[in-house]
Amino acid sequence: MVQGDEWPFDDGWSDSETDAHLRLTRYLREQGELDESDLDRLTKFLDSHQQAWLTLDWQEILDALQRQEQTSLWRRLDARIARPADVAAGTATRIAQGTIATTPWVMMLGAGASKPAPTNIPLVSELLAILWEKAAAVNAKSLLRIRERAEDLGITNIEDLLTAIDIAQTVSGAPRVRGLIRDLLYPTDPRRGPQRLGNRNLDQLAPMDDLRESSETLFSLLVGMMRTSPANPIHVAIADRSRRSNLTALTTNYDVCLERALGADGYWYVGVEERRQGAPILKMHGSLNWFACRNCDRVVAVQLAHIESAIEAGIYPVVSQCPSCEALAPHLIVPPIGTKSAQHPTLLAIRHEAEEAIKSAGVFCVVGYSFQETDEYILRMISRAVSDSDTQIVVFDTSAAPAARLSAFLKAHATGFTVERNVHIVQGDASETLPAFIAAWPATEVGSGGETPVALA
Repeated sequence: MVQGDEWPFDDGWSDSETDAHLRLTRYLREQGELDESDLDRLTKFLDSHQQAWLTLDWQEILDALQRQEQTSLWRRLDARIARPADVAAGTATRIAQGTIATTPWVMMLGAGASKPAPTNIPLVSELLAILWEKAAAVNAKSLLRIRERAEDLGITNIEDLLTAIDIAQTVSGAPRVRGLIRDLLYPTDPRRGPQRLGNRNLDQLAPMDDLRESSETLFSLLVGMMRTSPANPIHVAIADRSRRSNLTALTTNYDVCLERALGADGYWYVGVEERRQGAPILKMHGSLNWFACRNCDRVVAVQLAHIESAIEAGIYPVVSQCPSCEALAPHLIVPPIGTKSAQHPTLLAIRHEAEEAIKSAGVFCVVGYSFQETDEYILRMISRAVSDSDTQIVVFDTSAAPAARLSAFLKAHATGFTVERNVHIVQGDASETLPAFIAAWPATEVGSGGETPVALA
């Protein structure tokens, strides 16, 4: 997409109609996106509006092309030249024509929603290198030993590392399971005896304490990267939308940036809190301010004001104590590992509520979520929720790949749902496109349908 200095409709293009006209057509030809017939049609259109087209904004030019049934030309120009924010605004306007302004929204946030400044939380693919540096800075010896082996094996993704640590902890604490896994991995040949990988086998295990310490240190460093992160324009735009409409936030992120944007009285945690003040937030993978008792499973959400006070005092809690039974209560956070099936009962209930919220939504926006195979359960959840519905799904991302993965899955699994009509892609920086989409949504009723209630228990 053309952005910034490449935008052809700034003041530098308007010194005369003829000059600007020539500059624009030359510019489009240089991009190589339009064939000669498209350029001819655009030239005829500009000629017919020679006295007026320079005063039109880009969306008005695109709308005029649509009215003249220049569909293929409109699509190419819309994708190539329009500012991402203008595309987002146009998408909002088109979707709104078939619904009403007050229809419930669900906003789903992935890691990409917390990447833009000033939040600046790294993506999962970027985390490991940063955490290795932090581990070296605090001299975390157990982690540094793992780092050496991980680098030998070419492991650069934290998901691979945490999956390995999770499996290793399970194997280390269960001798009979370890024996079976050893036989499965290293089958016995009667003539040669047990087969081993080099000089290593599953009887040469790292101490359980080492694995636990490595895992806890890694999570402490991970939480430390997020604890003071401020909200970015994505969070602020969602907070603004929630104050004037029916909106539910759904996120796989641990950070509390959205909560900071909403303010203390602007949200409540579904599945964790009884109060219902402000926007409901469903945190499917836990939160850095949630602590879960190891004994009674009670989950406590610590108020952000208390966290801020602790940070100002020079401390930050990574383990709490259950107020009911006084057992240890560590962070309730689902690590980015290969399987997320075994989860805390509170998170399983939240998953159910998330599906119900999507079922009730007229507009379902997905921001910065990649739809990777490790989270296929989310794809299945969405597929069930939108089956036999007219829910409008809008995917905001810098890449078209997440929307393509979602669309392919929905085509295969969502019955009675038309992907071509109901899935919309807004490609570009979501910190620009999402606020534009929200701002362009009409404040009054534009369609004929009735308001849909939110279905949250």
